[in-house]
Amino acid sequence: MPVLQLHGGYTFRPGLWLAGDVGFYTGGTTAVNGVENDDRQNNVRYGLTLSVPITRNWSAKLAASKGLIVRAGGNYKAISLAVQYRWLDH
Repeated sequence: MPVLQLHGGYTFRPGLWLAGDVGFYTGGTTAVNGVENDDRQNNVRYGLTLSVPITRNWSAKLAASKGLIVRAGGNYKAISLAVQYRWLDH
């Protein structure tokens, strides 16, 4: 399934950043007994991610995404919270 994604972000200071993304997904038609279903995906999703430093090597990330144009599947909202440890210094 072909996918086109665009990402952009801004770093306010080390460890504190905001990123946005848009993705276009197409393809994935299915068939039953040789008859194609009308389920080809042509969907667009978008989202934001915020990363906030907790300590030198620890950070918390809050991300949210949503379907913008949904033809088949992919019509959901997602929110995630992650705690991340960075092993290597930059």
